[in-house]
Amino acid sequence: MFYAYPYAPTSISETRENIAWMRPLDVCNGCWPKVPYEKFYYAAHGFENVEGKVTGDGTTNKAVFWDSQSEDTFTVLADSAEMTDASATYKNTASGFNHYFASADYAGPDKAILYARDKEKERFDARPGYAQMYQTWGSPRYVTAKAFDLVTAIGQGGNDDAILRDSSGNDRFVARPGVSYLTDEATLAALENDAALPAAVAAYYLRADGFKLVTAYATSRGNDTATFYDSAGDDTFAGHGSIAELSDETLENLATYKIRADGFARVEALAVKGGSNKLDLPGDLSDLNYLFAKFGEWLSWKPAS
Repeated sequence: MFYAYPYAPTSISETRENIAWMRPLDVCNGCWPKVPYEKFYYAAHGFENVEGKVTGDGTTNKAVFWDSQSEDTFTVLADSAEMTDASATYKNTASGFNHYFASADYAGPDKAILYARDKEKERFDARPGYAQMYQTWGSPRYVTAKAFDLVTAIGQGGNDDAILRDSSGNDRFVARPGVSYLTDEATLAALENDAALPAAVAAYYLRADGFKLVTAYATSRGNDTATFYDSAGDDTFAGHGSIAELSDETLENLATYKIRADGFARVEALAVKGGSNKLDLPGDLSDLNYLFAKFGEWLSWKPAS
């Protein structure tokens, strides 16, 4: 396991398991984890740039990062992870691990950027304060980002999917082909006006870029709204019960993208990019469990039975 504290990482290794700590001295005040079950460990203090690597075939390799009292960014690539602050006063890096875990417990706003691995089927599952990226099959890799204000996951095509879960307040899901995000209304207003984010305990922003399937769930309390935007091609918006869905699926072709919202109080569909866009809705809109509004040109359409 590898624990990463800015300025003062400790690297601990064993034959079958590698663990690493990384945490700033100004937070930890020199406190180091006690691991009596380990055979040995290595510690490095006072370095601005520290890298931990796993080169063996350990079955459980984990790198753990903590933030500083500044604005920090946790970035995960295909086989490495990095934590640094806005001024680049430190940089802690780990590579070759099975599980990358980062916790942003101190002042921010802090952000995480998680990249899916190419040619792997991965899932991004996120809610306010906790997000994971993991493979649904194949060689295991888990990425966990805890207590980050802004989390962005970047898919690499294929069958990657994203699940976004709401907060207990009023939330907004904005869905565009290729880019979708879920956030609370206060954070959205701050981002739109280039203003300071609200307190870290209230701010959250979850974004999925490049995912073929994105699903947003509104299962907590609050008056939540989902807003769908069409693509430049031909799109279909379908709704039934608590579900609203936008895709480019047709009778002739499978969808290249699909965005779904479940449990939202209000749903908006906007046709602003062009194309021949179709609505597939029940004849009696009272069958929908949400208030529906459409903007732009939509054609009423029902698929052949």
